[in-house]
Amino acid sequence: MYLQLKKIRDAECVKMNQASNALLAIKMKDKCEWREELVAEKILLECDLRNKLIVNKIRELKYSEEYSQVYKKQWPHKGSISVSNFEFDVKNQDKPKNNKHTDFYVLALSHGTTLNMSKIATVNDENKLVFNDIFTLNGLEDNFVVNVEVYTLRLKTKKDNKLSIYRSLFKKKTHNCCTSKIYYEDVNVNELLQSEILSPSFTPCVNFTLTKHQIGNNALFISPPTESKFRNYVNVNVTVNSLDLGTDLSGFLTWGTKQDAVITWERKWCSLKGSSFSIYNYPQDEGYDRDPCESFNLEYCLVPLVKEVHNCPRKRTFVIKTGRPSTFRDSEGITLRKRQNFVLEKFYVSADNNEDYKKWTGTLESTLDTMRDWKRLVFVDDYYTTL
Repeated sequence: MYLQLKKIRDAECVKMNQASNALLAIKMKDKCEWREELVAEKILLECDLRNKLIVNKIRELKYSEEYSQVYKKQWPHKGSISVSNFEFDVKNQDKPKNNKHTDFYVLALSHGTTLNMSKIATVNDENKLVFNDIFTLNGLEDNFVVNVEVYTLRLKTKKDNKLSIYRSLFKKKTHNCCTSKIYYEDVNVNELLQSEILSPSFTPCVNFTLTKHQIGNNALFISPPTESKFRNYVNVNVTVNSLDLGTDLSGFLTWGTKQDAVITWERKWCSLKGSSFSIYNYPQDEGYDRDPCESFNLEYCLVPLVKEVHNCPRKRTFVIKTGRPSTFRDSEGITLRKRQNFVLEKFYVSADNNEDYKKWTGTLESTLDTMRDWKRLVFVDDYYTTL
């Protein structure tokens, strides 16, 4: 792992050196084109940020290897999200008529060693800074933290008048950019090199984080610095593309269906794969890919799981509540508040022993909690639906 990260870091250092040389050449031109300088600055910033992410990962690697058994918690669930349409509200500021400079912005979104950069944007006439890019992040754990940071760069974009141009002819072309040294191995020549590179001129102006709690929330509160041009909120779309629950559990359970006041019990082979719950007559039916007797998706389940059923003749019984489309026979069924065309359906499930009971209820609770946190439950608003 370390050697792989080191190779990636060395490759980024080579890119940083090339980007720095290109930027320096642009700055030293007699007629510096601001568009070329802007693109070179963005490339240098991207290389610098990616290099820092890799270096931080290398530093954390030793700690995680030594203490993973004690401190690191394993999260079996992983998901994929899309983040898009960042919209910042910028404070209204008076612009001078003869202003020759323009403020450019770029957004960086990072998680682990993954870095996503937006296109370059400027504040529009409505004092809004909008990034229309769509970022996709895969393999996120339950406790993921995505860092979002906005950088700004002011460049001269309008030409000088004739007098200013005449004066500039007598000035010596210099650059006053900050520099730093990097040490890396160039894989092309297999040599350890030391290079002095330019530091990016982009400066950070606002930063915040995204977690699973921001999924589905459009308006987020942020805390920009006091001198920042940004107000304290941002609009952004965070949606879930997929959720790999990693759930794989099967075994015999006694399945009960209630009609009027009588519960009919049947012993069935039950299988939970991801969010799909299937009921078969025999284990071989699942092995031969036969159609299940009944199946449903946990996305339509209601939480919490009912783990204690009073006045039930069978011990170790729990209840799974789901919503299904109503039919003409459901005139007396309980209608769900969120969708009036769905009715509540309850399945009574009994385990053979305490071990199976804890295993099934624990797995179902963990899976449903994860799906609720990732906004994958359809009837989450019907949390308090009673039996």
